[in-house]
Amino acid sequence: MNISIASRLLNVSITIFVLILTIKSGLLEKEIIVLQLVLSVPFLLISMITNAKIVDRGSLKDYYLLNRITNSIGISLMINGVGLLVANYTARYIGVVFFAVTIFLLSLLLYLDFNKRKLYNEILMIALIFFLGLLPVLIGM
Repeated sequence: MNISIASRLLNVSITIFVLILTIKSGLLEKEIIVLQLVLSVPFLLISMITNAKIVDRGSLKDYYLLNRITNSIGISLMINGVGLLVANYTARYIGVVFFAVTIFLLSLLLYLDFNKRKLYNEILMIALIFFLGLLPVLIGM
């Protein structure tokens, strides 16, 4: 199941990047947007690979942490790339709303499903989205 989700997110990242390059490459003027979209690809890819390697209890121990961290970073970078595109090329307040709703929903998920094992992943995602997504929009990149 996680491989399927990561695969779809990887496809979304690559599709967004390719569409921007072919339709209007000017959207990639801001390095922070390009960097986050491009970096989401290897993180999601490694997340898929490590998830496929988890086949038993022994491999779970070996790959679980790397899988969760790369998955959280990849998703956060993709969300940031989309949010920064929205904030820069539509209206800034829409980007702020996008990031605020995303952070709120992740916080709600953290509250409703408080699991110490997943706690760090959700906190990492919230921190990355706040510092690399919402904060740059608020300070005007």
